[in-house]
Amino acid sequence: MHLTSEPLVEEYAIASQIWNLSSVDICEIARNSVVQSSLPEPIKQFWAGQYKSFTTKVNSKKYNY
Repeated sequence: MHLTSEPLVEEYAIASQIWNLSSVDICEIARNSVVQSSLPEPIKQFWAGQYKSFTTKVNSKKYNY
């Protein structure tokens, strides 16, 4: 049961208090949630930025795919 009209914000606020997370930690958790979700790619890129470009460049340089 949630006490506010924004249950996701409430969940993040509780998690931040329980595990003493910073605002940067919460932002990273939220971004990773978007990246790992089943949302369509244009929506993911709108909310998470160009995440595929960054990981592809890092992986291709490191592992020579």
